[in-house]
Amino acid sequence: MNQSLLLADLYESRECNRLLEPEDDEDLEWSEWDTDSQKQKDGKTRRSTNNDDEKIPLEANLKLPPGKFACSKVWEKDFLLHPRLRECTPQGIRGLLAIRMVLNSFSVVGNRKNMFVYQDDSKNIFYFKVDTERSGAAPHLAGQQQNDLSATASQRDGSEDMFGGISRTSSISSATRSSAFERLQAVGGALAAGPDKIVFKVFGIDDVPVGSSIRKDLVSMLQRKLDEKLVEILSTLLQRNTMCKLSPEDVHFLQPPRSLPNQIIRLMLNSTVVSYLEAFQYYLRQNLVSQLMIMPKYASSRLENRFQDSVDGVDIPVADIFLYNKCHSGGGRRGMGCLTMAVVDGHGGLLHRSRKLASAEFATNLDGALKLDTLREMVDVKRLDPDDLVDEDSLVLQVRVWEQGRVDVGEVMDKLQAVVKHALWELVTEFFLLPKDFTTSQTLPYVMSAGGRNYTAEVLSTDYKEFAKDWVEIGLKMDVTSVNKSEVEFMANYAPVNAKKELQHQISLAVNDVKTKSFQMGSFRCSNAASLF
Repeated sequence: MNQSLLLADLYESRECNRLLEPEDDEDLEWSEWDTDSQKQKDGKTRRSTNNDDEKIPLEANLKLPPGKFACSKVWEKDFLLHPRLRECTPQGIRGLLAIRMVLNSFSVVGNRKNMFVYQDDSKNIFYFKVDTERSGAAPHLAGQQQNDLSATASQRDGSEDMFGGISRTSSISSATRSSAFERLQAVGGALAAGPDKIVFKVFGIDDVPVGSSIRKDLVSMLQRKLDEKLVEILSTLLQRNTMCKLSPEDVHFLQPPRSLPNQIIRLMLNSTVVSYLEAFQYYLRQNLVSQLMIMPKYASSRLENRFQDSVDGVDIPVADIFLYNKCHSGGGRRGMGCLTMAVVDGHGGLLHRSRKLASAEFATNLDGALKLDTLREMVDVKRLDPDDLVDEDSLVLQVRVWEQGRVDVGEVMDKLQAVVKHALWELVTEFFLLPKDFTTSQTLPYVMSAGGRNYTAEVLSTDYKEFAKDWVEIGLKMDVTSVNKSEVEFMANYAPVNAKKELQHQISLAVNDVKTKSFQMGSFRCSNAASLF
């Protein structure tokens, strides 16, 4: 009965009587800090610890020792801490702060730093304590990390020796890496020596039944808060530096070993692309990294500590595994995802390399005149629903997604579909447009060269000029990152031909791998015709 009264008083007042749980020095400091902060908020003060037993008879508080009616522990739950959540800030351990943030929102006890009260659906009252402990599993992980760091350092040293000696610059670089490696070892040792789990302890009179709100809802909320905090840390690191290396624990958090993906995205491509798979994958990777994704970097050289996936028993290449980081400079919920990509047939079989199509229509489109509608069809990308069935001959880009945090899959699909279209536009431009000869030689009547012969000029093909302009406009409307349109008017103080040559020369100096051609608008007249060249 005494325990029931003390628990009821604890729940109503949010103040703990010393007969239920004795104070320690940390609680006294917490009570003083909490009182001062409350004064600053609204000018009022919580009840001091000297008066926290006013509802209990004074004689009992004087005669009975502190903690006389302490409740026994009825249940506990361990939360393993990711190494990044074990890091200490001026306010405390990151993981513990995240747990307390959840508990403080509805069950904080004012005169105890590490105590929270809760009433379940059956009106049973419990109080919680959270603390950090060491499970004994971290030394193995720390040793593995140090081995990985040593292997990485030895690989770097070996790469320097391959070039026959070390220059002054590389010596400075090596010294910097050595000191950084020593710091990493020191940090690893500190993490190994510190706590690696949070223990959530429940005290009360009644047991905590399986399926209760404490075991189910509250524990899920606490784990979700730890995961969100870790996503926030990783997302911030990668937002500041996309070259930041992921530890084995980072990798296993984002993609748990042997886990299935949360989402599978399928985009159907034009079947013609099967003849250009390598080029398509090259352009796709290039556009993904420049617009949407991050190429992950790893702190460990072990294969099991890297993102992995397979299709038809074949491992997905490292170049086709990406990280998605959803972050906003103004704050808000963050999300991260590991994405793997593969080109498959309609039944999900992996396509390893390009293959030629035997279609007569395809040959005509390649060798004959270009058709804008045909090229538009090639950059068309159709999004498939999970239950959509397609023919085995269909060409599908399959994207498997492992997500953590708040990842808007619909937003990812929209962006991904746009990036795939950009890659296809560049593919079509390289293989269908650029190989065409866009100039022709034309003899100009009534225009004589110095030798007395008719003058022959290199003239831009009118048909190609309009076609190419329309195709580039399509790329601009699609927001293809490699396409940009600029219009500039120059006033030449000298002969237009000389000004044109100088402009070409300056462009070649600025961008030496660009080939330019220029054309001059002009006209000639004869007695019976007027022409433009």
